[in-house]
Amino acid sequence: MPQPAARLAPAALALFALQFLLVCGWTIYVAFLPQLAARAGIATSWIAAILILDQVLFALGDFSAGVAADAAARNVARFGRWLAAVGLGSCAAFLLLPQATSPLLFLALIILWTLCSSALRAPVMALVGRHAPVPSLPLLASMSLFGLGVAGALAPYLGARLRGVDPAVPFVLSSLALAAATLVLLKADVLFGKPGPAGASESGAAQPSTRARAGLLLALLLAAAAFQVHFFVVSAPAYVRFAGKEALEQLMPVFWIGFNLSILPVGFACRRLGEIRVMLAGAVLAAAGGWFAGQAPSLALLIGSQLLAGAGWAFILLAALTAAVELGRTGFEGRMSGLFFGLLAVATLARIAAVAAQLPKAPAIAPLLADLPWLLWGASALVLLATRMPTRARA
Repeated sequence: MPQPAARLAPAALALFALQFLLVCGWTIYVAFLPQLAARAGIATSWIAAILILDQVLFALGDFSAGVAADAAARNVARFGRWLAAVGLGSCAAFLLLPQATSPLLFLALIILWTLCSSALRAPVMALVGRHAPVPSLPLLASMSLFGLGVAGALAPYLGARLRGVDPAVPFVLSSLALAAATLVLLKADVLFGKPGPAGASESGAAQPSTRARAGLLLALLLAAAAFQVHFFVVSAPAYVRFAGKEALEQLMPVFWIGFNLSILPVGFACRRLGEIRVMLAGAVLAAAGGWFAGQAPSLALLIGSQLLAGAGWAFILLAALTAAVELGRTGFEGRMSGLFFGLLAVATLARIAAVAAQLPKAPAIAPLLADLPWLLWGASALVLLATRMPTRARA
C-alpha cells in the first residue's frame, strides 16, 4: 500500500536537502582546496593527488558503510544513532578544514570528512530500500537525485561567487545546514519503521541473479564514465567554439536543466516500465545527445543536445539507483547502494587522474574525445540489453 504523502514528505525533502548539501559541500571544497592546502603548507602540485585520494576514500567508504548498514539491519535504533554520530562527525571535520595549518592535520580532516560523509549516502539509501515499500522507492530516490541535479546546476555560479570569500564562511554554513538536514532525515519515521511489505520476503518475486547485479553495475560504470567525459572534459570546449569562455557560467548548467526536468517523471516511469527498460532508454537518449553535441553546427543545437544528454543521464542514474536498491532486497541493500555510489566515485577518480596526466591533450586521444561519451553510453545500452531483472509487483 502506498505511503501517505504526509509521511513521505519529510523524508523526501530531507533526502533532497542531504544530497544537495553534499554536492554543494564538494563544490566548496574543490573551489577552496588550493588555498587551504597552501595555508597548511602543501604545494599546489599535490592538489590532483588529494582529489584522487578523496575519490578512493569515497569509493571504499561508500561500500564499507553499505556493508555496515546491512550488518546493523536488526538494530535500527542503534544504527540510527551511529548514523547520526558519523554524519555529524563529517560535518565537524568539514567545518574545521579552513582552520588546519599543518599538512598532517589538514589531511587527517580530509580523510575523516570523506570517510564519514559516506555514511550519508549508501546507508541512507539502504534504509529507504529496507523500510519504504516498493511503490515509494522511485519517488524517494528521485528526490535525492533531484538534490544532486540542482546542486550540479548551481555549481558554476557557486564557484564563481566564492572567489574572494573567506573560506570559513561557506564551510561553516554548509556544515551547519548539512547537520540540520541529517538530523531531520534521521527523524523521518518512514526510514525507521517496520520493513516495507514488499521486502526481501515478498511472495512470488524472483530472486535477483548474480548476472543481473553484475550487468547493472557494469552498465552503470560505463554510463558514469561517459558522463564524466561528456560533462567535465568535452562540454566546455564545445561551448567555447560558439560562445566564448565568458558564457560558460550560463551554459554549463544546461545539462543539469535537462537532468532536473526529467528526474521526477522518471520515478513514475520506473514504477510502470521497470528500471532496466528505463535505464536502457536513458542510455540511448544520452548517447544520442552526446553524438549530436559532437556534431552540432550551432549553439542552439548544442544546447538542445545537452538537454537531451542531461535527460538521458537522469533516466540512467535514477533507474540504476532504484534497481540497485531493489536487487539488494535480500538483505544486501547497503552493499548494492554502496556499490552504486562507489562506482560513481571510481568514474570520477578515473577522470581526475586522466586530466591530471594530460591524457585529453595527447595527440592520439584528443581527436577521439568527442565520440567517447556516446560510445560509452552505447556500450552501456548493449550491456543492459543482455541484463534481465526479476519481475516485481508494483502496486
